[in-house]
Amino acid sequence: METSKALIPAFAVFGLYSYYSGMKDLELLKKIEYTPTCKAISVYPGLVEIQGKAARGERLLESPVGKKPCVFYAVFTYKFEQKRKKGEQMEIVGITTSEQRFYIEDETGRVAIDPRGLECKLNYMKVDKKIRVNMLSGRKSTLEQTKTALEELRKAQGGKISGGIAEKIIEMQQALASAEVEEEKKAVEFIKTYYPHLSQYHGDIEINEILVQEGDEIYLLGEAKVDEEEKGDNMIICSQKGKPFYISDGSEREAVKKLKSSALFKIVFMPLFFGALMLLFASNELPGHFVEIATIIAAIILLMYAYAILMVLLEMYNGIVVLKMQIERAKSNLQVLLMRRRELLPKLEEVVKESAKHEKELQAAIANVRAYVMDEKIDGLLAILENYPKLKANNNFVEFQRQLKHTEEWIAGGRKFLVDSITLYNTKIEQFPYNLIAKAIKFKPIEINMA
Repeated sequence: METSKALIPAFAVFGLYSYYSGMKDLELLKKIEYTPTCKAISVYPGLVEIQGKAARGERLLESPVGKKPCVFYAVFTYKFEQKRKKGEQMEIVGITTSEQRFYIEDETGRVAIDPRGLECKLNYMKVDKKIRVNMLSGRKSTLEQTKTALEELRKAQGGKISGGIAEKIIEMQQALASAEVEEEKKAVEFIKTYYPHLSQYHGDIEINEILVQEGDEIYLLGEAKVDEEEKGDNMIICSQKGKPFYISDGSEREAVKKLKSSALFKIVFMPLFFGALMLLFASNELPGHFVEIATIIAAIILLMYAYAILMVLLEMYNGIVVLKMQIERAKSNLQVLLMRRRELLPKLEEVVKESAKHEKELQAAIANVRAYVMDEKIDGLLAILENYPKLKANNNFVEFQRQLKHTEEWIAGGRKFLVDSITLYNTKIEQFPYNLIAKAIKFKPIEINMA
């Protein structure tokens, strides 16, 4: 009886935690919904959403348990212990992750991913390998289990199962049993290497290994910043304290599906489920106060649902505001890139002039450069200058040409991101119930104008 009473607050705490976790999933889901997917070339500092294929960093890694080639791995190690009153309890021992950066690639380029801090953000990544072992007694192999089961079945059937059929079944299980033993050996080797203090642990140990292999489809939402370890203006996405971060295998649609199902279950069903359990305990242990307790529990559940609805409405309002701010941010980034182009063009003209002083055949190029500089027709300008081999031998020209090409790619990516941001904003404020909120705060559609 005392144990049952003690479980009531435990169920309440677990129910509230599940509800809180569901609200965090809902918040992250809305962040994904209000952030337009960008290409690698148009990643700027701030919150970004990108999807593409995983690519190796400096070298291809090998996962410590499965020994598979990968670009990132994380191994979660748990131990199990039998408690007298609570039964089997699982406790996390540690998380082992790779520290080498990897990349997400698409048709426009690639963006670096800093793996530090990812171990706490892998809830929705598929587990590649799950092994449970006992360091002292080991685990009964599949082959031994099959033999035992067949012997018991033969006894139950009065010995009617022929030896040939039994041998064939055992032969089919032989390969599986052999693979199982090899998997257990790898798990034991990993535990002895990374957690030597568990070598003599009396209970079971479970290992869950998560992998990102080269070429895997990855979806990621996180904060981007300038990569200080590489030269230039390359971006890196990393997990930052207090900032949203989400990584999942698959596409954005699959990521949204996972989050929606998780949030729905935790917010809608978990409070009801644990509320029902608490009522059950109350009816058994505190029957004299059942009505009062039932009223309190019902009020708490209603308040939780009301809070969830309020948060959804606030997220809708905040989402529209964020989308509009996203457009301003995209415009600002595009202006910076256009300014960079305007600064590069006169410098390129000076390089051509300097070369023309010594090469008569370059005199005609100066007029072309001036004409294209005035109109900012970069593709035509670079195509013309490619016809002068003497210019291509000038290191300064080659460097300015590289910077200009890169800037043009950024401008193209920036324009696409701006169009996507405006399209997403215009679409949202026309949808119900976003249109009611937009009308209340006087937000109107924005015209797409790239001039």
